[in-house]
Order: sequence, then C-alpha cells, then structure tokens
Amino acid sequence: MRGSTRSSSGRGACILVAIAAILPVSVWTVARIQYAFGGNWTAPFTTGTVSPVPPELAGGTYHVEGTGYDGQFYRYLAHDPFLRRGYARYLDSPQLRARRLLVPALAWLFASGRDEWIDKAYIAVEMLFVGLGVYWCARLLAGRGRPAAWGLDVARQAGAGVGLHDHGHHGHRH
Repeated sequence: MRGSTRSSSGRGACILVAIAAILPVSVWTVARIQYAFGGNWTAPFTTGTVSPVPPELAGGTYHVEGTGYDGQFYRYLAHDPFLRRGYARYLDSPQLRARRLLVPALAWLFASGRDEWIDKAYIAVEMLFVGLGVYWCARLLAGRGRPAAWGLDVARQAGAGVGLHDHGHHGHRH
C-alpha cells in the first residue's frame, strides 16, 4: 500500500510540473498571437510569400516575406490530412510531409475537421505534447530519486514557443 501511495503522489507532482510548463507557454503563445500578430492564429505557422497557399486558406493567412518555414506545410496537412482536397500540390515535399502526419491529424481530429478551428487545435496539440514530454521526463527523474521539477527542462530544450518568434520578418495578412 505504501508503494502505491508514493507512486500516486509522484504522479501528482509530475502532473503539477507538466501544468507548470504548459501554463506559461500557453499564456505566452496566446498573448503573442493576440498582440504581436493581431489575433491571427495562422502566424505561428510562418507562411512565406514565395509559395502559393491553398485558396480556401489564403484569405486569412498571415505571411512573412520569403520562403517561410516548415510549419506552413504542416498547417496545410492539418487542413487536409487525407489529401482529398488537393492540398498536396501546395506542399514542398508531399512524401516527406505526409510521413509526419501525427500532429496535423490530431489537430484535424480535435477540431472535428472544421477549418476555422484547425489552426488553434494544432497549437493546442503542440502544447499537449509539451506537457506530455515534461510529465514523462518528470516521472523518469522522480523514479530515479531526482526532483520531478527537473522535468521542466524539457519545455526549454524542446524550444516550446520558439515557433512564435518572428525570425526577424515582418508579416502581413493577405
């Protein structure tokens, strides 16, 4: 019985550590989107002006000058995870991107396939994975007699929120 009490309290501490990681990252993410990007939830995907955007998504997409970053292609995949809408032609490397479908597919699933919710759901899925990484790292550390709080380092190492950095570009809506 004693072992199970210790184990459950260890889980509780690890859950608190995960929440302590997710909460500030989530608040920062929402604040940055609201204030730096005018509330445009497509900004973290860093869509460049060089590549075409699927017409259904183009209207509200936040753009940066240049080629943009990988996030733009995973965003398209989240909006078309089964490649039925023809968004594969907007991917720089469809075979490569389609092999990395977990996060885009979960975003689509969490959003019930509704385009207007997918971008927010994608970011929520990323936060969920940050939390899971911190939780499991904290569990591993606690199981080895180390402070569970050291699991917070996962959020720092994972670059949580790094996608929200503007990379020196000034973006705009198209």
